[in-house]
Amino acid sequence: MKNMRRWQHLTWKWTVGVITAVVLLFATLVGLFRLFVPLIPGYREQVQAVASKALGRPVNIAAIGAQWGLYGPEVTLEQVAIL
Repeated sequence: MKNMRRWQHLTWKWTVGVITAVVLLFATLVGLFRLFVPLIPGYREQVQAVASKALGRPVNIAAIGAQWGLYGPEVTLEQVAIL
């Protein structure tokens, strides 16, 4: 009986520890995302250059941003024109 209580206690401690670690990891990721989102528009010209090179045609991107989507962070491109 004593071993059973000890096992339940250890299981409870590990479960709480794992849940806490997952919550902290998620909070850290969301915090980093919010920290770096304002920097994303500064990369518009670099993204245009990479896209132009990959497509072999000039690419024009009016605006670039980011948002937290259903499956995680998403980059948004507005008014993309392949010339």
